[in-house]
Amino acid sequence: MILKLKTLTVGYNLPSALVKRLTLSKIRFYVSSQNLFTITKYTGLDPEIGVQGGNATQNGVDNGTYPGSRFYTVGLNVTF
Repeated sequence: MILKLKTLTVGYNLPSALVKRLTLSKIRFYVSSQNLFTITKYTGLDPEIGVQGGNATQNGVDNGTYPGSRFYTVGLNVTF
C-alpha cells in the first residue's frame, strides 16, 4: 500500500471590504507544495518505478531512481 500526497495548494482571499479600500478587485495569497510526503513499506528509494532511460525492457525494475524533489511555492494574485 502506498499513500502519497503529490500536490497540495492552500489559498486565502482577503475580505472584499479591505480590498476595496486599497482600490483593488481581489487579493489572494497561496502556498503550494509538490511531493509533500509518501507513506509506504517499500524499502527502495522511490515506489513509483517507471520506464528507465527510455528502455521498455526495464519497465517495473528498480534501478535506484531517486524520488522526485519536494517543491514549495508561495504566491500572490492581485486583480486590479
